[in-house]
Amino acid sequence: MPDGMDSWRTRRSCALSGDLLCSGSKWTGCVCLLLLFALTLMGPATPRVLTVYAQEPGTGWAIPWDITGTNVTDGVHQYCTLLVDGQQNVHLLWVHNMTGSDETSEGSGAALFYRTDIQGDWSPSVDVVAISGHVMADLSAAISPVNDTIHVFWHDQYIGGDLYHARVWLRDAGNPRAWSSPSLVGTNVGGTCAIDAEGVLHTVLYDAPEAEQQASNVYYARSEDDGKTWSDPIPVYQAITPVPASVSGEIAVDPAGRIHIGITIRSLEYSEYSELGYIRSEDGGKSWTPYEQVAFEGTGWQGVNRIKVFAFSTDEIHRTWHDPRRMHQWSHDGGATWSHPVEIIDLGAAFGGANQLVKDSAGRLYAVTATGGGVYVSTWDKDRWRLFAQVEDRFIDPHGQYIAASQGNRLHVAYYDRTYLGKVWYSSCQISAPGIPRQPYPTRTLDPTAAPTVVPDLSTARETPSPADANYHLRAGEAHLADATRPLIWAVFPVLLLVGGALLLRRR
Repeated sequence: MPDGMDSWRTRRSCALSGDLLCSGSKWTGCVCLLLLFALTLMGPATPRVLTVYAQEPGTGWAIPWDITGTNVTDGVHQYCTLLVDGQQNVHLLWVHNMTGSDETSEGSGAALFYRTDIQGDWSPSVDVVAISGHVMADLSAAISPVNDTIHVFWHDQYIGGDLYHARVWLRDAGNPRAWSSPSLVGTNVGGTCAIDAEGVLHTVLYDAPEAEQQASNVYYARSEDDGKTWSDPIPVYQAITPVPASVSGEIAVDPAGRIHIGITIRSLEYSEYSELGYIRSEDGGKSWTPYEQVAFEGTGWQGVNRIKVFAFSTDEIHRTWHDPRRMHQWSHDGGATWSHPVEIIDLGAAFGGANQLVKDSAGRLYAVTATGGGVYVSTWDKDRWRLFAQVEDRFIDPHGQYIAASQGNRLHVAYYDRTYLGKVWYSSCQISAPGIPRQPYPTRTLDPTAAPTVVPDLSTARETPSPADANYHLRAGEAHLADATRPLIWAVFPVLLLVGGALLLRRR
């Protein structure tokens, strides 16, 4: 707390005790004590000084705010993702790691947090899954359109580690007891997930990086029972590199059942090697097209490369990447042929998280990008990226930016910062597109909390994280209570001030 605030409170306390409490008015003394109590609880207000930028005439993005809603100060909030269900509600998931963002750290416990806007406003923050002794990294999540189940995947180390999965029925997502226990999907692998129209889970798995690794493998697996069991991993690509490198993958499934995988290859030593590629399957993962090199920078790149794939309809597929420019390409025949690549926005070297795409109810395309000093949302206009809005203008090193569209005409953006703040920031914007009303939740069709079955491992299993740390939930609950109490204090304070002033004037 600033020294000036402490000295102000000291002077204020002395004045009240000397001039009023000793005056003999017991009512005045009580009111003053209440005032001092309220001032102590409120603390100094934090000014909001961010700049708002307009994207379209008559619309604009709200000032980004810390959506974590917790006062937990140890550790950092990271790896956020936004989901929109079929009833047009927004769901936010993010990770709180009980360690700094140092990627060499093994961590000392982590929790998955959840919020939703089902009631029209954001619900309180709830830590729904907690583990001890590890971290949660590279969060990936999706909602099944068949049974309204949220599926979440994460790694238990910043670099390498094992892949885990948890799930919950959508309507119970805010209840920690309703979530399934974390289940091991694969050891010494990373992965991301996608869900098709039939509710089948698809995951791309990739080797954890090793110090001398020059051959990295990419696998594909699927689950047809909500992740309780998984198919044997199928090798789909092997990357051979001239230097030790890591490989990662992003997966998407279009309505026709085609599986699209974007492959990122990056040297373990920064800036030594960079390559991006793409493969797809048209028969449910039984066979795969030859590897297509999308971008190759060799040893001459700067920044962070990452390719992602998006399927918006049966034949409309998009892919974005850093080279280090923010690039975009699209296909109207299911990925068989592709357009010439175009640049989304000129931001210099590609420091920041991977690009994300979304469409509104009118079919208009938006992209969110980030760099060290800002987060931007660009709009596709007929044949090129034309309009853009700067959502964030602080130098907080934003990463993990995610964009989603709900109710047809509202965009949502969330991202986390890699500075000392360690927060997840959120903003939204109303756009000119047809609205889609919210719908009530359907009747529950299954119990996704049954204990899942662990799939065959790709290598020797390591020790599974111990059960959730109960103290973590207790600390988070205290933070939620503090956040809920603060608005009440602000509401009561003016009334106390008015009563105290009236009593003081009457006494004089």
